[in-house]
Amino acid sequence: MKRRAFLGGFLPVTAWMGFGGTPSLGSRWPVPPTTAEFIDAVLAGDEGRVRSMLRADPSLVYARDARGRSAFVLAHLHHHFEVATALLDQGFVMDQVEAVLARDWDRLEELAATSYQIVNLDHPIGGTAMYAGAVSGLGADMWRVQQYGGDPNANPRGPDGLTPARIAVEHRVPLTALATTATLLGNGGGANTPQRASSSILHGAAATGDPDLTRLVLRKGGDPDAVDDQGRTPADVARSAGHEDVVRLLETHEQVRRDHRSSRFAYAADGTAFSQHDLSGYDARLVDRTVGAAHFNVDATRDTTNRFPELAHAISASDEAAVEACAHTGQQGVIGLLLERGAPYSLPTALAMNDLAWADRLLTEDPRRVDERGAHDFAVMWYPAIGGGSVEAASLLLERGADLEQEYLGTTALHFAARSGQADLVAFLLERGAEVNAVGRKFDMAGETPLDHAVDRDEEGVAQQLRAAGGVRASAL
Repeated sequence: MKRRAFLGGFLPVTAWMGFGGTPSLGSRWPVPPTTAEFIDAVLAGDEGRVRSMLRADPSLVYARDARGRSAFVLAHLHHHFEVATALLDQGFVMDQVEAVLARDWDRLEELAATSYQIVNLDHPIGGTAMYAGAVSGLGADMWRVQQYGGDPNANPRGPDGLTPARIAVEHRVPLTALATTATLLGNGGGANTPQRASSSILHGAAATGDPDLTRLVLRKGGDPDAVDDQGRTPADVARSAGHEDVVRLLETHEQVRRDHRSSRFAYAADGTAFSQHDLSGYDARLVDRTVGAAHFNVDATRDTTNRFPELAHAISASDEAAVEACAHTGQQGVIGLLLERGAPYSLPTALAMNDLAWADRLLTEDPRRVDERGAHDFAVMWYPAIGGGSVEAASLLLERGADLEQEYLGTTALHFAARSGQADLVAFLLERGAEVNAVGRKFDMAGETPLDHAVDRDEEGVAQQLRAAGGVRASAL
């Protein structure tokens, strides 16, 4: 599959626009000759020359180009990491975007401790630290930036700017583009947030020629009828680039099952309509910490919601409700506590509690909920395994029309059942025709089959089941 080159000695035009107080194209800051020569050496990846010039003039460590981008940023954008190391050796001190590019999470934590949501500040790279994470292809590690209140829809230059997800699709490595885009769209990123020149995320995905990436954006609600500033639909963009498989996908987009999270905030556990508390008066850090604790810590969750009952409704910067956090980790004690305190009771949460009566009610009310998703884009078909391996719950979903292979980055219900050693559920899924050698990348971007999960977690009985069904490890495919 042909992919557009990116960050390999040049940047796409979408990454070169000015913003905020930084000059745009056609406007330049004057750069002294020596600084210009130094920047040229950085862009060329000439480590020896860079170090020589730094010895002669240590102040060059903070040299910037005409758009205000530091030499350190430029070194990372052009993959000259040895040059970035030379700058650090000279004492360069990173800001929040530079820390993200360097994957220096200790430095990012240090900065965030002094200024919460610093990750949302505009920066000469062309966006925020979230944008920088997308440019550099953080994949699932985007949470390391978003945990400090990072906005996945940050667009500091208004309608002329790009969201992190829009730039993520352009990454030069297809799997990295897929993982980063999936992480952003699964954690509060909007598939139709306005972009530069009306070129949507789906336009960007279509331009890459990657059917998996295009299908992901469609599933998350990307508009196949959107037009860019040239009047082109995503299908038109794919057609002009010769990506016929993507053209066919877009022309038959009705066959792609869209996420349908209509039960998410529909009801409280007592069956009454759910009403979200106004949490605007709470410190965002407290809200985020409440959701973080809800993943595993019942005592901390109890303590926080005793003091602040409204925080049973907490929703983090990644668009994860506290009750969704414990639902996707299968912490039934925390779920029960939050439900008692008025948290919403969605289909994924009901399945995590193995509450088939409530799940049945929700599915009867709206059959499209078989395409529901939990926090972080967790497939609803995963929740029978998360809830303890309920064959009855999986059967209910399939009877109502759920997709047996409903996935996230290729990871299916069979992967989850295998890694949990749930022999009965594994047998049921195989009997229903689950793909025994599906390659999932949620837990490892190198790819894992269900057998990999069973073997790596010492679930020998399940491993034998999978081998008997033709299962092999990903390395053998």
